[in-house]
Amino acid sequence: MIVFRAVGVLVSSLALSFSYGAPPAERQEGNILYLSIPPDVSTSDVEFAGPRVARRLDEHVRARFSKRRVAGAVPSNTPAPDLIIVLLDHEGQPIVPERKGVKANSAAAATPSLSFTYDSPASPWTPDELATLQSLVKDMYPIVEQIYGTPAFTNQVNIRRDPYLSASGTYNLSVNEIVVGSLRPDVVCHEMVHAFRDDNLIRLNSFEEGMARAVEVEVFNRLPALYHWDRGHGYSHDVFYDALNRPEMGGAGGNFAWGFVNLLLRYQLSGYAWGKVLIENPRFLPRFNAALYTAAQSNPAVTGDEAALLDIAARFQGSVEGTAFRDWYGSQGILNSNPPAGQFLDQFIFRAPDDITFYLFERNSWGGEWMLSSVPLSATFYDHAGQLVGSGSGVTGAYGWTSIPAWCQGYSGRMGITATAPLPDGGTATISSHAFAGTPAGIFGLVTNADNGTITITPANSRRSAVTVPVVNGVFAAPELESFRGTFTATLDPLNGKRYTRTFTKDASPYFLYLDPR
Repeated sequence: MIVFRAVGVLVSSLALSFSYGAPPAERQEGNILYLSIPPDVSTSDVEFAGPRVARRLDEHVRARFSKRRVAGAVPSNTPAPDLIIVLLDHEGQPIVPERKGVKANSAAAATPSLSFTYDSPASPWTPDELATLQSLVKDMYPIVEQIYGTPAFTNQVNIRRDPYLSASGTYNLSVNEIVVGSLRPDVVCHEMVHAFRDDNLIRLNSFEEGMARAVEVEVFNRLPALYHWDRGHGYSHDVFYDALNRPEMGGAGGNFAWGFVNLLLRYQLSGYAWGKVLIENPRFLPRFNAALYTAAQSNPAVTGDEAALLDIAARFQGSVEGTAFRDWYGSQGILNSNPPAGQFLDQFIFRAPDDITFYLFERNSWGGEWMLSSVPLSATFYDHAGQLVGSGSGVTGAYGWTSIPAWCQGYSGRMGITATAPLPDGGTATISSHAFAGTPAGIFGLVTNADNGTITITPANSRRSAVTVPVVNGVFAAPELESFRGTFTATLDPLNGKRYTRTFTKDASPYFLYLDPR
Protein backbone atom coordinates (compact mmCIF):
# COMPACT_ATOMS: atom_id res chain seq x y z
CA MET A 1 0.00 0.00 0.00
CA ILE A 2 1.29 3.45 -0.86
CA VAL A 3 -0.05 6.48 0.88
CA PHE A 4 1.11 10.02 1.40
CA ARG A 5 -0.32 12.55 3.80
CA ALA A 6 -0.80 12.35 7.57
CA VAL A 7 -4.24 13.31 8.78
CA GLY A 8 -6.16 12.85 11.97
CA VAL A 9 -7.53 9.38 12.59
CA LEU A 10 -11.22 8.94 13.20
CA VAL A 11 -12.27 6.09 15.41
CA SER A 12 -15.98 5.36 15.73
CA SER A 13 -17.37 2.52 17.76
CA LEU A 14 -20.82 1.30 18.60
CA ALA A 15 -21.37 -0.14 22.05
CA LEU A 16 -24.47 -2.28 22.23
CA SER A 17 -26.06 -3.05 25.58
CA PHE A 18 -28.58 -5.74 24.74
CA SER A 19 -30.23 -7.48 27.64
CA TYR A 20 -29.65 -11.19 28.09
CA GLY A 21 -33.25 -11.86 27.11
CA ALA A 22 -33.06 -9.98 23.79
CA PRO A 23 -34.57 -11.79 20.80
CA PRO A 24 -31.91 -13.46 18.66
CA ALA A 25 -33.01 -11.36 15.67
CA GLU A 26 -31.49 -8.25 17.25
CA ARG A 27 -28.18 -7.76 15.52
CA GLN A 28 -25.80 -5.37 13.87
CA GLU A 29 -24.62 -5.77 10.30
CA GLY A 30 -21.99 -3.20 9.53
CA ASN A 31 -23.69 0.10 10.31
CA ILE A 32 -27.22 -1.32 10.06
CA LEU A 33 -28.69 -1.91 13.50
CA TYR A 34 -31.74 -4.17 13.86
CA LEU A 35 -33.69 -3.54 17.08
CA SER A 36 -36.87 -5.21 18.37
CA ILE A 37 -39.70 -2.87 19.27
CA PRO A 38 -40.79 -2.67 22.94
CA PRO A 39 -43.38 -5.19 24.17
CA ASP A 40 -45.96 -2.43 24.64
CA VAL A 41 -45.66 -1.18 21.03
CA SER A 42 -47.33 -2.95 18.13
CA THR A 43 -46.33 -3.12 14.49
CA SER A 44 -49.34 -0.98 13.64
CA ASP A 45 -48.20 1.61 16.19
CA VAL A 46 -44.85 1.88 14.35
CA GLU A 47 -46.40 2.02 10.90
CA PHE A 48 -48.70 4.88 11.92
CA ALA A 49 -46.54 6.42 14.62
CA GLY A 50 -47.78 9.68 16.06
CA PRO A 51 -45.73 11.99 18.30
CA ARG A 52 -46.27 9.88 21.43
CA VAL A 53 -45.17 6.62 19.82
CA ALA A 54 -42.30 8.35 18.04
CA ARG A 55 -40.96 9.61 21.38
CA ARG A 56 -41.41 6.15 22.91
CA LEU A 57 -39.48 4.54 20.07
CA ASP A 58 -36.75 7.18 20.27
CA GLU A 59 -36.27 6.51 23.98
CA HIS A 60 -36.17 2.78 23.23
CA VAL A 61 -33.52 3.14 20.53
CA ARG A 62 -31.35 5.36 22.70
CA ALA A 63 -31.62 2.92 25.56
CA ARG A 64 -30.50 0.07 23.31
CA PHE A 65 -27.37 1.55 21.89
CA SER A 66 -24.80 4.25 22.46
CA LYS A 67 -22.71 5.75 19.76
CA ARG A 68 -19.36 7.13 20.76
CA ARG A 69 -16.88 9.19 18.85
CA VAL A 70 -13.41 8.48 20.20
CA ALA A 71 -11.10 11.17 18.91
CA GLY A 72 -7.44 10.94 18.12
CA ALA A 73 -6.09 13.98 16.33
CA VAL A 74 -9.38 14.48 14.53
CA PRO A 75 -9.87 17.54 12.32
CA SER A 76 -13.01 19.40 13.35
CA ASN A 77 -14.46 19.01 9.86
CA THR A 78 -14.07 15.23 9.70
CA PRO A 79 -17.44 13.43 9.81
CA ALA A 80 -18.40 10.36 11.79
CA PRO A 81 -20.10 7.58 9.84
CA ASP A 82 -23.86 7.22 10.09
CA LEU A 83 -26.07 4.50 11.49
CA ILE A 84 -29.18 2.99 9.88
CA ILE A 85 -31.87 1.66 12.23
CA VAL A 86 -34.34 -1.04 11.29
CA LEU A 87 -37.07 -1.88 13.81
CA LEU A 88 -38.18 -5.50 14.14
CA ASP A 89 -41.69 -6.66 15.01
CA HIS A 90 -42.43 -9.18 17.77
CA GLU A 91 -41.71 -12.04 15.35
CA GLY A 92 -38.27 -10.62 14.52
CA GLN A 93 -39.26 -9.37 11.03
CA PRO A 94 -38.24 -5.91 9.75
CA ILE A 95 -41.02 -3.33 9.83
CA VAL A 96 -41.15 -1.94 6.30
CA PRO A 97 -44.46 -0.08 6.04
CA GLU A 98 -43.96 1.50 2.60
CA ARG A 99 -43.03 -1.73 0.87
CA LYS A 100 -45.92 -3.45 2.61
CA GLY A 101 -48.30 -0.68 1.59
CA VAL A 102 -47.27 -0.73 -2.07
CA LYS A 103 -47.63 -4.51 -2.18
CA ALA A 104 -51.15 -4.26 -0.78
CA ASN A 105 -52.18 -1.55 -3.25
CA SER A 106 -52.16 -2.72 -6.85
CA ALA A 107 -53.41 0.62 -8.19
CA ALA A 108 -50.93 2.64 -10.21
CA ALA A 109 -49.35 5.33 -8.05
CA ALA A 110 -48.16 8.81 -9.00
CA THR A 111 -44.43 9.45 -9.25
CA PRO A 112 -43.05 8.97 -5.71
CA SER A 113 -41.64 11.97 -3.87
CA LEU A 114 -40.45 12.95 -0.40
CA SER A 115 -41.72 15.76 1.80
CA PHE A 116 -40.10 16.83 5.05
CA THR A 117 -41.18 17.84 8.54
CA TYR A 118 -38.98 19.18 11.31
CA ASP A 119 -40.56 18.03 14.56
CA SER A 120 -37.88 18.01 17.26
CA PRO A 121 -39.61 18.38 20.64
CA ALA A 122 -36.71 17.33 22.90
CA SER A 123 -34.18 19.60 21.17
CA PRO A 124 -36.15 22.17 19.17
CA TRP A 125 -34.71 23.95 16.16
CA THR A 126 -34.31 27.68 16.67
CA PRO A 127 -35.99 29.85 14.02
CA ASP A 128 -32.61 30.51 12.37
CA GLU A 129 -31.67 26.82 12.45
CA LEU A 130 -35.01 25.81 11.02
CA ALA A 131 -34.62 28.32 8.19
CA THR A 132 -31.12 26.96 7.47
CA LEU A 133 -32.31 23.36 7.52
CA GLN A 134 -35.26 24.07 5.24
CA SER A 135 -32.95 25.90 2.85
CA LEU A 136 -30.56 22.92 2.78
CA VAL A 137 -33.40 20.52 2.03
CA LYS A 138 -34.75 22.81 -0.69
CA ASP A 139 -31.33 23.05 -2.37
CA MET A 140 -30.27 19.42 -1.96
CA TYR A 141 -33.43 17.45 -2.65
CA PRO A 142 -33.74 18.15 -6.40
CA ILE A 143 -30.02 17.50 -6.92
CA VAL A 144 -30.19 14.18 -5.05
CA GLU A 145 -33.17 13.26 -7.21
CA GLN A 146 -31.23 14.09 -10.39
CA ILE A 147 -28.30 11.90 -9.35
CA TYR A 148 -30.12 9.09 -7.51
CA GLY A 149 -33.43 8.97 -9.33
CA THR A 150 -37.00 8.99 -8.08
CA PRO A 151 -37.51 7.86 -4.46
CA ALA A 152 -38.75 4.33 -3.90
CA PHE A 153 -41.90 5.54 -2.10
CA THR A 154 -43.91 8.67 -1.43
CA ASN A 155 -42.93 9.48 2.14
CA GLN A 156 -43.04 12.18 4.73
CA VAL A 157 -39.63 12.24 6.40
CA ASN A 158 -39.08 13.97 9.72
CA ILE A 159 -35.73 15.59 10.50
CA ARG A 160 -35.02 15.77 14.22
CA ARG A 161 -32.02 16.94 16.22
CA ASP A 162 -30.30 14.89 18.90
CA PRO A 163 -27.08 16.52 20.22
CA TYR A 164 -26.07 13.09 21.50
CA LEU A 165 -25.07 12.19 17.93
CA SER A 166 -22.47 14.97 17.75
CA ALA A 167 -21.34 15.26 14.11
CA SER A 168 -23.09 12.14 12.82
CA GLY A 169 -26.61 11.13 11.83
CA THR A 170 -29.01 8.20 11.68
CA TYR A 171 -31.86 7.14 9.45
CA ASN A 172 -34.68 5.04 10.88
CA LEU A 173 -36.38 3.49 7.87
CA SER A 174 -39.20 1.96 9.92
CA VAL A 175 -40.49 5.38 11.01
CA ASN A 176 -39.05 7.54 8.21
CA GLU A 177 -36.94 9.77 10.40
CA ILE A 178 -33.56 11.43 9.98
CA VAL A 179 -31.80 12.32 13.22
CA VAL A 180 -28.75 14.59 13.15
CA GLY A 181 -26.53 15.98 15.84
CA SER A 182 -26.01 19.32 14.12
CA LEU A 183 -26.79 21.19 10.93
CA ARG A 184 -23.80 19.82 9.03
CA PRO A 185 -24.89 19.93 5.37
CA ASP A 186 -22.96 16.75 4.48
CA VAL A 187 -24.70 14.73 7.21
CA VAL A 188 -28.16 16.04 6.28
CA CYS A 189 -27.49 15.19 2.64
CA HIS A 190 -26.16 11.70 3.39
CA GLU A 191 -29.19 10.73 5.47
CA MET A 192 -31.51 12.17 2.83
CA VAL A 193 -29.95 9.79 0.30
CA HIS A 194 -30.81 6.83 2.57
CA ALA A 195 -34.40 8.12 2.79
CA PHE A 196 -34.72 7.83 -0.99
CA ARG A 197 -34.36 4.02 -0.80
CA ASP A 198 -36.07 3.70 2.58
CA ASP A 199 -37.50 0.17 2.90
CA ASN A 200 -35.45 -0.93 -0.12
CA LEU A 201 -32.17 0.01 1.52
CA ILE A 202 -29.34 -2.30 0.41
CA ARG A 203 -28.01 -4.47 3.22
CA LEU A 204 -24.48 -4.58 1.78
CA ASN A 205 -22.85 -1.41 3.08
CA SER A 206 -20.27 -1.29 0.31
CA PHE A 207 -23.28 -0.67 -1.96
CA GLU A 208 -25.55 1.37 0.35
CA GLU A 209 -22.91 3.51 2.02
CA GLY A 210 -20.60 3.65 -0.98
CA MET A 211 -23.37 4.85 -3.28
CA ALA A 212 -24.68 7.30 -0.65
CA ARG A 213 -21.19 8.78 -0.20
CA ALA A 214 -20.74 9.05 -3.98
CA VAL A 215 -24.06 10.89 -4.30
CA GLU A 216 -23.22 13.14 -1.37
CA VAL A 217 -19.95 14.28 -2.97
CA GLU A 218 -21.63 14.79 -6.34
CA VAL A 219 -24.38 16.92 -4.75
CA PHE A 220 -21.80 19.28 -3.32
CA ASN A 221 -19.89 19.33 -6.60
CA ARG A 222 -23.08 20.83 -8.05
CA LEU A 223 -23.72 23.21 -5.14
CA PRO A 224 -20.46 25.18 -4.95
CA ALA A 225 -21.90 27.70 -2.49
CA LEU A 226 -22.07 24.98 0.19
CA TYR A 227 -18.91 23.87 1.96
CA HIS A 228 -17.91 20.21 1.79
CA TRP A 229 -14.66 18.79 3.14
CA ASP A 230 -14.42 16.27 0.25
CA ARG A 231 -15.51 18.32 -2.73
CA GLY A 232 -14.44 16.66 -5.96
CA HIS A 233 -13.19 13.62 -4.02
CA GLY A 234 -10.24 15.75 -2.95
CA TYR A 235 -9.78 14.30 0.56
CA SER A 236 -6.45 12.50 0.98
CA HIS A 237 -8.07 9.04 1.12
CA ASP A 238 -9.72 9.67 -2.26
CA VAL A 239 -6.59 11.14 -3.81
CA PHE A 240 -4.68 7.96 -2.91
CA TYR A 241 -7.49 5.57 -3.85
CA ASP A 242 -5.18 3.71 -6.21
CA ALA A 243 -2.80 2.90 -3.34
CA LEU A 244 -5.30 2.21 -0.58
CA ASN A 245 -7.74 0.06 -2.55
CA ARG A 246 -6.50 -3.32 -1.35
CA PRO A 247 -8.42 -6.61 -0.88
CA GLU A 248 -8.07 -6.53 2.92
CA MET A 249 -9.86 -3.15 2.96
CA GLY A 250 -13.15 -4.91 2.19
CA GLY A 251 -15.55 -6.22 4.83
CA ALA A 252 -17.27 -9.56 5.41
CA GLY A 253 -20.56 -9.62 3.52
CA GLY A 254 -19.83 -6.19 2.08
CA ASN A 255 -20.16 -4.57 5.49
CA PHE A 256 -17.98 -2.13 7.36
CA ALA A 257 -16.63 -3.14 10.77
CA TRP A 258 -17.38 -0.48 13.38
CA GLY A 259 -14.36 -1.34 15.50
CA PHE A 260 -11.89 -0.83 12.68
CA VAL A 261 -9.72 2.25 13.05
CA ASN A 262 -9.95 3.03 9.34
CA LEU A 263 -13.73 3.13 9.07
CA LEU A 264 -13.67 6.54 7.40
CA LEU A 265 -11.12 5.15 4.96
CA ARG A 266 -13.64 2.51 3.90
CA TYR A 267 -16.42 5.04 3.45
CA GLN A 268 -14.15 7.17 1.31
CA LEU A 269 -12.84 4.36 -0.85
CA SER A 270 -16.24 2.77 -1.53
CA GLY A 271 -17.63 6.24 -2.23
CA TYR A 272 -14.95 6.93 -4.81
CA ALA A 273 -15.41 3.50 -6.38
CA TRP A 274 -19.07 4.29 -7.14
CA GLY A 275 -18.10 7.90 -7.84
CA LYS A 276 -16.03 6.65 -10.78
CA VAL A 277 -19.14 4.94 -12.16
CA LEU A 278 -21.11 8.20 -11.81
CA ILE A 279 -18.39 10.20 -13.56
CA GLU A 280 -18.54 7.82 -16.52
CA ASN A 281 -22.33 7.36 -16.49
CA PRO A 282 -24.40 10.06 -14.71
CA ARG A 283 -27.61 8.09 -15.36
CA PHE A 284 -26.37 4.89 -13.74
CA LEU A 285 -27.98 5.28 -10.30
CA PRO A 286 -31.48 6.33 -11.47
CA ARG A 287 -31.58 3.26 -13.70
CA PHE A 288 -30.05 0.97 -11.10
CA ASN A 289 -32.44 2.14 -8.38
CA ALA A 290 -35.55 1.85 -10.56
CA ALA A 291 -34.63 -1.76 -11.34
CA LEU A 292 -33.76 -2.42 -7.68
CA TYR A 293 -37.13 -1.13 -6.45
CA THR A 294 -39.00 -3.31 -8.93
CA ALA A 295 -36.97 -6.39 -8.01
CA ALA A 296 -37.26 -5.77 -4.25
CA GLN A 297 -41.03 -5.46 -4.42
CA SER A 298 -41.36 -9.04 -5.66
CA ASN A 299 -38.32 -10.41 -3.80
CA PRO A 300 -37.08 -8.34 -0.81
CA ALA A 301 -34.07 -10.64 -0.44
CA VAL A 302 -32.49 -8.98 -3.47
CA THR A 303 -31.38 -6.08 -1.27
CA GLY A 304 -28.85 -8.35 0.45
CA ASP A 305 -27.90 -10.56 -2.52
CA GLU A 306 -24.60 -9.40 -4.00
CA ALA A 307 -24.95 -11.56 -7.13
CA ALA A 308 -28.42 -10.18 -7.84
CA LEU A 309 -27.23 -6.61 -7.24
CA LEU A 310 -24.34 -7.12 -9.65
CA ASP A 311 -26.76 -8.50 -12.23
CA ILE A 312 -28.75 -5.27 -11.98
CA ALA A 313 -25.67 -3.04 -12.09
CA ALA A 314 -24.17 -4.83 -15.09
CA ARG A 315 -27.35 -4.14 -17.07
CA PHE A 316 -26.69 -0.41 -16.93
CA GLN A 317 -22.90 -0.21 -16.80
CA GLY A 318 -20.98 -2.25 -19.34
CA SER A 319 -17.50 -1.20 -18.22
CA VAL A 320 -15.61 1.04 -15.82
CA GLU A 321 -12.09 2.38 -16.37
CA GLY A 322 -11.86 0.42 -19.60
CA THR A 323 -12.67 -2.91 -17.92
CA ALA A 324 -15.84 -4.98 -18.11
CA PHE A 325 -18.03 -4.03 -15.14
CA ARG A 326 -17.93 -7.38 -13.35
CA ASP A 327 -14.15 -7.64 -13.74
CA TRP A 328 -13.73 -4.06 -12.56
CA TYR A 329 -15.95 -4.65 -9.53
CA GLY A 330 -13.97 -7.77 -8.64
CA SER A 331 -10.70 -5.83 -8.77
CA GLN A 332 -11.86 -3.15 -6.30
CA GLY A 333 -10.48 -4.26 -2.95
CA ILE A 334 -12.78 -1.97 -1.00
CA LEU A 335 -15.81 -3.76 -2.51
CA ASN A 336 -14.44 -7.18 -1.54
CA SER A 337 -17.19 -8.94 0.45
CA ASN A 338 -14.98 -11.87 1.43
CA PRO A 339 -11.71 -10.35 2.68
CA PRO A 340 -8.91 -12.57 3.95
CA ALA A 341 -8.61 -13.50 7.61
CA GLY A 342 -5.35 -13.15 9.52
CA GLN A 343 -3.03 -10.43 10.83
CA PHE A 344 -2.24 -7.51 8.55
CA LEU A 345 0.48 -4.90 8.68
CA ASP A 346 -0.20 -2.02 6.34
CA GLN A 347 0.64 1.62 5.67
CA PHE A 348 -1.73 4.41 6.53
CA ILE A 349 -1.57 8.06 5.43
CA PHE A 350 1.86 9.67 5.71
CA ARG A 351 3.85 12.69 4.55
CA ALA A 352 6.70 11.24 2.53
CA PRO A 353 9.43 11.61 3.46
CA ASP A 354 8.48 13.35 6.74
CA ASP A 355 7.07 10.23 8.38
CA ILE A 356 5.47 6.92 7.52
CA THR A 357 2.54 5.55 9.50
CA PHE A 358 1.85 1.83 9.81
CA TYR A 359 -1.13 0.04 11.30
CA LEU A 360 -1.62 -3.51 12.49
CA PHE A 361 -4.94 -5.32 12.72
CA GLU A 362 -6.44 -8.79 12.80
CA ARG A 363 -9.54 -10.25 11.17
CA ASN A 364 -11.07 -13.57 12.18
CA SER A 365 -12.87 -16.04 9.92
CA TRP A 366 -16.24 -14.45 10.78
CA GLY A 367 -15.11 -11.01 9.64
CA GLY A 368 -14.62 -9.56 13.13
CA GLU A 369 -11.71 -7.12 13.38
CA TRP A 370 -9.58 -5.55 16.06
CA MET A 371 -6.45 -3.47 16.18
CA LEU A 372 -3.25 -4.89 17.69
CA SER A 373 -1.65 -2.56 20.20
CA SER A 374 1.70 -2.54 22.03
CA VAL A 375 3.46 -4.39 19.21
CA PRO A 376 7.04 -3.31 18.31
CA LEU A 377 7.60 -2.54 14.64
CA SER A 378 10.77 -1.99 12.64
CA ALA A 379 11.13 -0.60 9.12
CA THR A 380 13.84 -0.06 6.54
CA PHE A 381 13.76 2.41 3.65
CA TYR A 382 15.34 2.32 0.21
CA ASP A 383 15.74 4.81 -2.62
CA HIS A 384 14.72 4.20 -6.23
CA ALA A 385 17.97 2.34 -6.89
CA GLY A 386 17.37 -0.07 -4.00
CA GLN A 387 20.03 1.48 -1.78
CA LEU A 388 19.37 1.32 1.95
CA VAL A 389 18.99 4.88 3.16
CA GLY A 390 17.41 4.61 6.60
CA SER A 391 15.57 2.64 9.22
CA GLY A 392 13.38 3.21 12.23
CA SER A 393 11.17 1.58 14.81
CA GLY A 394 8.05 2.19 16.84
CA VAL A 395 5.37 0.54 18.96
CA THR A 396 1.73 0.36 17.92
CA GLY A 397 -0.58 2.43 20.09
CA ALA A 398 -4.10 1.82 21.36
CA TYR A 399 -5.53 1.92 17.83
CA GLY A 400 -2.87 -0.29 16.27
CA TRP A 401 -0.77 2.32 14.52
CA THR A 402 2.63 3.94 14.86
CA SER A 403 4.70 6.42 12.85
CA ILE A 404 8.34 6.19 11.83
CA PRO A 405 10.21 9.55 11.62
CA ALA A 406 11.72 11.07 8.50
CA TRP A 407 14.54 9.26 6.78
CA CYS A 408 15.63 11.43 3.84
CA GLN A 409 14.56 15.06 3.75
CA GLY A 410 14.54 16.58 0.28
CA TYR A 411 14.44 13.28 -1.62
CA SER A 412 12.09 13.01 -4.59
CA GLY A 413 11.47 9.61 -6.11
CA ARG A 414 10.13 6.14 -5.57
CA MET A 415 10.65 4.82 -2.05
CA GLY A 416 10.96 1.18 -1.10
CA ILE A 417 9.67 0.15 2.32
CA THR A 418 9.98 -3.08 4.27
CA ALA A 419 8.47 -3.42 7.74
CA THR A 420 8.01 -6.28 10.20
CA ALA A 421 6.13 -6.72 13.47
CA PRO A 422 6.16 -9.77 15.79
CA LEU A 423 2.63 -11.01 16.41
CA PRO A 424 1.16 -12.05 19.78
CA ASP A 425 0.72 -15.62 18.52
CA GLY A 426 4.43 -15.94 17.73
CA GLY A 427 4.21 -15.20 14.02
CA THR A 428 5.49 -12.17 12.13
CA ALA A 429 3.56 -9.65 10.06
CA THR A 430 5.46 -8.10 7.15
CA ILE A 431 4.91 -5.56 4.41
CA SER A 432 7.05 -4.74 1.41
CA SER A 433 5.83 -1.87 -0.72
CA HIS A 434 6.65 1.31 -2.57
CA ALA A 435 5.74 4.89 -1.77
CA PHE A 436 5.77 8.28 -3.46
CA ALA A 437 8.12 11.02 -2.26
CA GLY A 438 7.57 14.33 -3.96
CA THR A 439 4.93 17.00 -4.53
CA PRO A 440 1.40 15.62 -5.04
CA ALA A 441 -0.16 17.69 -7.82
CA GLY A 442 -2.51 16.92 -10.67
CA ILE A 443 -2.11 13.34 -11.83
CA PHE A 444 1.01 12.01 -10.14
CA GLY A 445 2.41 8.67 -9.10
CA LEU A 446 5.12 6.08 -9.31
CA VAL A 447 6.27 3.20 -11.49
CA THR A 448 7.36 0.13 -9.58
CA ASN A 449 9.99 -1.14 -12.01
CA ALA A 450 11.17 1.78 -14.13
CA ASP A 451 13.33 4.69 -13.01
CA ASN A 452 12.98 6.77 -16.16
CA GLY A 453 11.09 7.12 -19.42
CA THR A 454 7.94 9.15 -20.11
CA ILE A 455 4.28 9.02 -19.15
CA THR A 456 1.70 10.28 -21.66
CA ILE A 457 -1.70 11.00 -20.13
CA THR A 458 -4.59 11.39 -22.58
CA PRO A 459 -8.09 12.57 -21.60
CA ALA A 460 -10.66 10.28 -23.23
CA ASN A 461 -13.53 12.75 -23.60
CA SER A 462 -12.06 16.21 -23.56
CA ARG A 463 -10.65 18.76 -25.94
CA ARG A 464 -7.64 18.91 -23.65
CA SER A 465 -4.63 17.55 -25.49
CA ALA A 466 -2.45 14.77 -24.13
CA VAL A 467 0.25 15.64 -21.61
CA THR A 468 3.65 13.95 -21.60
CA VAL A 469 5.85 14.16 -18.51
CA PRO A 470 9.15 12.50 -17.60
CA VAL A 471 9.60 9.68 -15.13
CA VAL A 472 12.40 10.70 -12.76
CA ASN A 473 13.68 8.32 -10.09
CA GLY A 474 10.55 6.26 -10.66
CA VAL A 475 7.99 9.03 -10.05
CA PHE A 476 6.10 11.52 -12.24
CA ALA A 477 3.59 14.37 -12.00
CA ALA A 478 1.30 16.22 -14.43
CA PRO A 479 0.00 19.13 -12.30
CA GLU A 480 -1.87 20.72 -15.22
CA LEU A 481 -4.44 17.90 -15.18
CA GLU A 482 -5.58 18.41 -11.58
CA SER A 483 -8.89 20.14 -12.35
CA PHE A 484 -9.89 17.81 -15.17
CA ARG A 485 -12.61 15.26 -14.51
CA GLY A 486 -13.24 12.15 -16.55
CA THR A 487 -11.52 9.07 -17.92
CA PHE A 488 -7.84 9.10 -18.90
CA THR A 489 -5.31 6.76 -20.43
CA ALA A 490 -1.75 6.71 -19.09
CA THR A 491 0.91 5.21 -21.35
CA LEU A 492 4.39 4.40 -20.06
CA ASP A 493 7.05 4.36 -22.78
CA PRO A 494 9.47 2.70 -22.94
CA LEU A 495 9.41 -0.21 -20.53
CA ASN A 496 11.77 -2.95 -21.61
CA GLY A 497 11.02 -1.93 -25.18
CA LYS A 498 7.24 -2.21 -24.63
CA ARG A 499 4.43 0.19 -23.90
CA TYR A 500 2.27 -0.16 -20.80
CA THR A 501 -1.20 1.41 -20.82
CA ARG A 502 -3.60 2.00 -17.97
CA THR A 503 -7.12 3.51 -18.08
CA PHE A 504 -8.48 5.32 -15.01
CA THR A 505 -11.26 7.71 -14.01
CA LYS A 506 -10.95 10.61 -11.58
CA ASP A 507 -12.84 13.63 -10.30
CA ALA A 508 -11.64 17.25 -10.57
CA SER A 509 -8.95 16.83 -7.91
CA PRO A 510 -5.43 15.40 -7.55
CA TYR A 511 -5.12 11.68 -8.25
CA PHE A 512 -2.32 9.23 -7.48
CA LEU A 513 -1.46 6.50 -9.99
CA TYR A 514 0.30 3.34 -8.86
CA LEU A 515 1.71 1.79 -12.04
CA ASP A 516 2.88 -1.78 -11.57
CA PRO A 517 3.62 -3.21 -15.02
CA ARG A 518 4.20 -6.96 -15.10
